[in-house]
Amino acid sequence: MGVNGWIRKVKEQNPIIPSEYKDPTSINCRRRGGKRPKLTAADKLDIVYKYVVDKIPAGSIAREFKISAAYVSILVKKSEKNNNFFDEMMQQRNDAKELNNTVKISIREYLKHGIHLGSVEEIRKKLHEDKGIEIKDPKLLHIMHKEIGLRYKRVADVSWQGNSEKNLILRSQFAQEFYKLKLEKKTIINIDETWLGMTDFRNMSWALPGRPNSVAKKNVVPRISMVVALDSEGAVKITLLQANSNSQVMELFFSNFIRMMDDRNRYWRKHHIILMDNAPYHTSNAMMEFYKEHDLPIMFTGPHSYSASPVELYFAAFKKDDINPRKLPTAKR
Repeated sequence: MGVNGWIRKVKEQNPIIPSEYKDPTSINCRRRGGKRPKLTAADKLDIVYKYVVDKIPAGSIAREFKISAAYVSILVKKSEKNNNFFDEMMQQRNDAKELNNTVKISIREYLKHGIHLGSVEEIRKKLHEDKGIEIKDPKLLHIMHKEIGLRYKRVADVSWQGNSEKNLILRSQFAQEFYKLKLEKKTIINIDETWLGMTDFRNMSWALPGRPNSVAKKNVVPRISMVVALDSEGAVKITLLQANSNSQVMELFFSNFIRMMDDRNRYWRKHHIILMDNAPYHTSNAMMEFYKEHDLPIMFTGPHSYSASPVELYFAAFKKDDINPRKLPTAKR
């Protein structure tokens, strides 16, 4: 089959030109000034088509594909001499598409089952061991990044049971109940505790090159426990204690908190929900009896739900500056 016969075959079997069905692994994978990846079957089809049918000069095609003009001529000659050139290239292109689909299905299976996906090299080896797939690292990287949309991100540290099936279900149940509260337009009071072991939490500042960038920090002795109640309307109640957080301390805090809320509105329980985490001194038997005795509307967050407590943002804002600018004494003496 000559060139004219090959062109007729292309037009008969493919109503669109090769450049319109370029293999996805060849798109956007060449970086300017970088090493050119191996040409795909679709690339070779496109090169020959542009030269023979579109009459584009070999030099222009060579610059587009980052190859030499001589290599363009070699591909054209191969197409003229080899009667099966078109069939072979199409077969290679279909094989590449099938490989792409197999890799994407396998990667999505790994993600669905929570399998850790490390480096590209590790994933390539796993695909070979599990599925017998042979693929190059650059091509695998392109599929994962450009086609599946994955990002290589830092792993967040959580306790080993943080994402267990039980905890995932509990967090889902909490989210559903929390959403109901928002629909009922109830005011949410988020209560939590933190330690104040120093007065100056600043850790960044501008400085001239070669100059010391230090701040004299003073420790609080003994440490202060700060209990904060932050509601969804923006109101804040702060209690400072020189004691460890335990059930007795929480009972003392809630006794004062209840008295304050009753003075403002004795029916506040109908329109408010108290939200807390699952710390032992929040969920102890003594505290559960206390909540029941005082008819407190309590709701606990799901396990390992740090982001469900907005009071943590208050702590972060509070601890980013110097809370004792006048340098008042912070010890017992």
